[in-house]
Amino acid sequence: VAAAGCQQMFLMKGCVDPWESKVLRAGCGAHFRVPVCNNVPWETIPSYVEANSAVYLADSRGEGRPPKVEAEQTADEESSSDEDSEDEEDVRFVVKTSDGQKLRVDRSYRDASELEACGQVVLPCHEYTTVTYPARQPSVLVVGGKAQGLSTQAHKLAVDCGGSRVHVPSDNEVESLNTAVAASIILFEMRRQIMLAASAAESSHKQADASA
Repeated sequence: VAAAGCQQMFLMKGCVDPWESKVLRAGCGAHFRVPVCNNVPWETIPSYVEANSAVYLADSRGEGRPPKVEAEQTADEESSSDEDSEDEEDVRFVVKTSDGQKLRVDRSYRDASELEACGQVVLPCHEYTTVTYPARQPSVLVVGGKAQGLSTQAHKLAVDCGGSRVHVPSDNEVESLNTAVAASIILFEMRRQIMLAASAAESSHKQADASA
């Protein structure tokens, strides 16, 4: 993630603890080269992902196969479902944390009916090299666990932002790649395209200056 030039990494609630000793050893110091936010609730994701972001879901299933989407309903989610349905006007609001940070909260990420509706939306799926990743627009790559797959909340984020699914094809009857490997392949393709776009823009500016 750090080597690919990512600006931030978010670990949602339920993900591995990035500061656990084994994870730190595996990171070989990369933890300290990119900001890491862990234990992030899905309902606060609007605080971190801009509305105009290009959202991509890393999906092990290729084009023509339905995405593997798993529901992630917590006990807190179940207990608040009645409250959410009764107070629909307060689905989106802003809260202030103890350290003074303002967070935009979208409780529709805990609404079972909303998640189910978003889960019915079939997002386009492309091979990762055929996608044109934007150089002048924030990009978000969402990676799920290999066993559980992508959560319904991740699918909702992509639906809300008009995102798509991307996959890395594999041969020799290998069904899917390790999550870290797949993420690395996609991220470095994104980096390659963004670097090429930046280089082309720089060359264009130099030519314009020379002609002037």
